[in-house]
Amino acid sequence: LPPPTIWNNMLNDRIESHNLTIYESARASAYLNTAMYDSFVSCWYTKFTYWTARPFQRILSDPAFTTVIPTPNFPSYTSGHSTISSTAAIILGQLFPEETIYFLSEAHEAAVSRLWAGIHFPHDNNNGFAVGQQIGKKYVDDMLEPPEPFVVPVRQVLTAPFIWRNNN
Repeated sequence: LPPPTIWNNMLNDRIESHNLTIYESARASAYLNTAMYDSFVSCWYTKFTYWTARPFQRILSDPAFTTVIPTPNFPSYTSGHSTISSTAAIILGQLFPEETIYFLSEAHEAAVSRLWAGIHFPHDNNNGFAVGQQIGKKYVDDMLEPPEPFVVPVRQVLTAPFIWRNNN
């Protein structure tokens, strides 16, 4: 599964188990998904800036070398799973602090799985993980600030009268 699907499933499980309100759920989902999006953009910008070969392309001395999973046909550096997963772990760790260690261990597992599968080098994972953490921390800084003035509490939205305006 793609990393955003995995991390959104984790968030959805916690939204349900913690009985989050619609406002809390929307806020959590917005932060998680925009942070993962920024991580994805950063990762792909890096991939197509440095055009780093994958392990099977570098290990020419052993033509029998094969990867455990199919190797994607795009540059190796940095690892998308590592970058996105470390960002998501930071965000979810802020939202559910009692599970911070669990989220970080899942992110590390995602990174290492790419190495074990033979499709990334250690530096692809390590640097992607570090960048993802930095992006996640920037989002956490924003999460700790008071909400923007244009954010209206859900209870006001749900209780406000609906006004239909006919512009004709």
